Amino acid sequence: IATAIGGNCDAIEDGRSGRLVPVRDPVRLGEAILELSRDADLRGKLGAAARERVISRFSQKACIERYLRLYRGFTDLGSRPVQAIIDGAPLRPR
Repeated sequence: IATAIGGNCDAIEDGRSGRLVPVRDPVRLGEAILELSRDADLRGKLGAAARERVISRFSQKACIERYLRLYRGFTDLGSRPVQAIIDGAPLRPR
């Protein structure tokens, strides 16, 4: 559970790998805490998805691979969004 600000939005996919709540909304934060405290299956599901997300996106190996795609994709800058290059998204036909 985290507030939907900054890097939290990259680390957590709301509803899949955790819960994001609005900034300065203690009621929603409390609701999220209660929801997860009462649902062991949901905690397990979100926890497993969070682990996989961290490994696939933020491990040393994943970070190196993303940097390599960025460096190799410099010639595509201007014709493709930087995030698409980093993610290895295929070129779309024009």
